[in-house]
Amino acid sequence: MLRSIFLIFSGTCVLTAGPTMADRTDVLRAQAQIARRPIGASLRLASPRQILGSGELNVTCFEDALTTVINPGCFMVPGGGNCISRATHYFVQYIFPGVTSTHRVNGFGFISNDGQTVFPSAGIITMPDQSPGLRFPTAAELANLQIRNIATPGDTSIVFVDLSNAGVSFGAGQALVICLQFPEGGQLMGPALGVGPGIAANDSIPDQDCDYFTVDGGQNPATSWFIPDPNDPEPLDWGFELLYEPLAIEQRTWTGVKSLFVPIPNPIFREP
Repeated sequence: MLRSIFLIFSGTCVLTAGPTMADRTDVLRAQAQIARRPIGASLRLASPRQILGSGELNVTCFEDALTTVINPGCFMVPGGGNCISRATHYFVQYIFPGVTSTHRVNGFGFISNDGQTVFPSAGIITMPDQSPGLRFPTAAELANLQIRNIATPGDTSIVFVDLSNAGVSFGAGQALVICLQFPEGGQLMGPALGVGPGIAANDSIPDQDCDYFTVDGGQNPATSWFIPDPNDPEPLDWGFELLYEPLAIEQRTWTGVKSLFVPIPNPIFREP
């Protein structure tokens, strides 16, 4: 469903298909170590923005218009490079909200290329924002994401993954990992838009370095994870936008608190 809250996706956003499609020849490197927090992230990442007229906040790990489409099969990794989508393909993106109190994830949005695409699963993983807590998602976590069978409402349209009933909360010192599984089969074809599985991405400087992907479902933490080459003149940031809000703390007077405890008419304990 379309949500007006995703302001960054509206207005002048123009998607183009070009050399970032099937003819892409990026060199990628495996990430054998724990996923690292982007250098200078507190300065480079977009600040959370309050949604007008509500208590909700949204934040992204890209800073400009979404001008290309991509899927994990488009990269030159073993068995890839042809833009064919597989069910073992996942995009993940690390988000560091930097909150000081407990918040609830309401969902996240992105632009899907093809109206025929149904994404098998998507969700959010929370973890501590420090070593050794900051890591790649496990294969089990990827296989058990919160939402299943996310349909695309039309070509180059906004998809909203609704997590408001999934019970995903986070607080101070925690990072969030947005995860999206791709469908089995289908090839992303350029230069026409709306043909094949893919999502919109940002390809302008700076490269935020929040973005990773796996082509084998994260089966081996030492060899499964890749990041687009940071030296590529066309860096890529996945076009996810996170939506969240603070959890309300109910205010009660002491009299109100005492009213929660109903006297027991027949006490269990008796004097001997």
